[in-house]
Amino acid sequence: AKRNIEEQEWYHGFRPRKDAVRLIGSTPGNFLVRATDTGPTTDIVISGCDDNKKTVNITIRLPYPYSKFDNGGWHLSQKHKFPTIVDLVEYYRVHRLSKTLGLTKVIPRPVWMLKHENVIYEEKDKLGAGNFCSVYKGLLKKTGGETQFVAIKISLVAAAATDAESEEAKDARKAMIQEAQTMSYFTHDNIIQFLGVACDHQPVLVLMEFCAGGDLLSHLSKHGKATDTREKLVYLYEAARGMFYLHHKKCVHRDLAARNCLISNKGTVKIADFGLSKVMDAGQAEEPEDAAKSSNAQVPVRWMAPETLKRPATFANASDIWAFGVMTYEVFSNGAKPWPDDPVKYVATQIRKGNMPSLPQGTPPKVVTLVSSMWYRATVTRGVVRFLRHCLLNISL
Repeated sequence: AKRNIEEQEWYHGFRPRKDAVRLIGSTPGNFLVRATDTGPTTDIVISGCDDNKKTVNITIRLPYPYSKFDNGGWHLSQKHKFPTIVDLVEYYRVHRLSKTLGLTKVIPRPVWMLKHENVIYEEKDKLGAGNFCSVYKGLLKKTGGETQFVAIKISLVAAAATDAESEEAKDARKAMIQEAQTMSYFTHDNIIQFLGVACDHQPVLVLMEFCAGGDLLSHLSKHGKATDTREKLVYLYEAARGMFYLHHKKCVHRDLAARNCLISNKGTVKIADFGLSKVMDAGQAEEPEDAAKSSNAQVPVRWMAPETLKRPATFANASDIWAFGVMTYEVFSNGAKPWPDDPVKYVATQIRKGNMPSLPQGTPPKVVTLVSSMWYRATVTRGVVRFLRHCLLNISL
């Protein structure tokens, strides 16, 4: 029998508590096992639904073989001790944990949860790095011995210098798993293909298709001057197709920009970076605390719509369409951003007033008209993505 916890269908690795609660639902007996590191060490937690339809989280105690009062062994109580966590869970699947809690129905880990051992990467293949993660080119070993080139986003392990940094690293890891979950819902030619996440232990790895062309912003900066108008319109048309699909799936991206579009080895533009995206009902207002978080320095103000710079912020399809207008500016300016040298506060004021910059020289007049419809301050009058796609198709062909 397999005694390794990572081989078990009930083990979900570093899956956030909020996810566990959602998955378990209100069916008594539903359960899963997950890892968490609220303190300096990693704890293993059983999350289950009790007979009162409430979620219960029970930490499996570590063995203390060095204590003369404890003969070691994983345990929930001093009465029963087990050589492995697998033995413990199997015992409690047969014997109830308490009068109100039994572990009868496994919530199985999803197919997109991968094993670390099937992911190969080397330091020399690093593509880039952020505050709390790095991106590598690597290989995914698939069943049947095949391998596939992939892009791997790797969380930095939360052993940072200060408690605050450590908390931020943990939050970033949770956000990566959340991003992976969001991406798992999507399959489209113009959306980056998500391949899975390895989160059984640290570091957490998120795997996506590898796009040999790099990001659209770098491509525009290097080759924009030599790229003709028709080709630029094809980039925008493909991005609009991806956005139409996302909005159809009730996903608001919230961070659309040239830097977050990738180019495949076939030259196709794909929407990427779902770190800020939310699957929600169109027009749903964000919780005020989300808006407060959004006010930090990391927020891409130049791409934000007026209604997202107020409190409470409202992110909806219309705010993505506004950002699409800014991305159109980037495409026709060969990667330059609007208000390149102005401070963020000034930029935010201009956006709130609806004072948007003129599009670069050489932008087709029809595109200028199209972008002006994306930059209406009243959200209801902004062109919908279906309309955008239709217009761009007609302009570009």
